[in-house]
Amino acid sequence: MLNDILQHINKYDVISFDIFDTLIVRDVDNPADVFKLMEIELNIPGFAEKRVNAEILARKKNVKNEVTINDIYLSFEGLTSNLVAKCIKIELQMEIELCHPNLELIEFYKQCLKQYRVIITSDMYLPHDMMKEILDSCGITNYEQLYISCDVGLAKGGRGDLYKYISDNLGVDTKYITHIITHS
Repeated sequence: MLNDILQHINKYDVISFDIFDTLIVRDVDNPADVFKLMEIELNIPGFAEKRVNAEILARKKNVKNEVTINDIYLSFEGLTSNLVAKCIKIELQMEIELCHPNLELIEFYKQCLKQYRVIITSDMYLPHDMMKEILDSCGITNYEQLYISCDVGLAKGGRGDLYKYISDNLGVDTKYITHIITHS
């Protein structure tokens, strides 16, 4: 099956992999479950719902296509700056602890590394260094470039500005780039 997939993508020069639910899976049913776990650890009743609402508010306030984790927590009412820093640290640590490589895709990823330029692309509010830490903790390395939407303020969806940015950055026409995404 792996060879069939590799033959199907042979017209591309660059293979882009999504992160969550593709290269990495979380040990929770829903990404927002991370916030429920944070609520327990922080002992802040209603934290999970407030965290979800803060992200919604940050996206409404933000004129860019993508928000950062700092934007989200700045929209979270009632948190001191010390608590914001603590929440961001805990959220990242929980993401690292709850993430593991998607073994079904890792072999395909490794084969692609041998034959193609491989990049990783994600719509995510966690910045590059945090996402790299998560990937490293899952043993996902050797990719050419890591593109995170919040770093450049562009999302994959909508007008597809992130893909245009990647195309320009790599000097490769978008028709020679494919994006691998799966859903658990």
